[in-house]
Amino acid sequence: MALSIDVSLPIDAPPAAVWACLSDTGSWPRWSDVLVALDGDREVGARQRLRLRMAGGLPLIATVELTVWTPGVGIEWVGGLPLGLFRARHGFRIEPSQAGATITHYEHFSGLLPWLLGPLLRRLEVRHRRVNEQIRAEVERRAA
Repeated sequence: MALSIDVSLPIDAPPAAVWACLSDTGSWPRWSDVLVALDGDREVGARQRLRLRMAGGLPLIATVELTVWTPGVGIEWVGGLPLGLFRARHGFRIEPSQAGATITHYEHFSGLLPWLLGPLLRRLEVRHRRVNEQIRAEVERRAA
């Protein structure tokens, strides 16, 4: 079973300003209570060490593969468990819009575990929305 979360938010700033915030992974923990770090070479195919804060502040540390790192457009990584148990494609897409830019935070799950954990995974949508709002707040703070 595949499960997808896609949440978008307009930001009153140009795509380049959104990219400057999002691609500055070292600043993530200053403005996000979810995103902690994405460490590794910024080349498609490179392995990354991803650190997130889950519900209740629990840390999640995973090795993921960077599948998109396109300035002004977006970031995406893929990770999961072997044998088709779990796979997640997680990313951010930046698009020009009437407001300036729209950020879309998405996560697409596949494998056996998403089928079993579907209701739990759907709750992540609230956190994805919060991260989008945190990105917008940081972009606005940087512009001020």
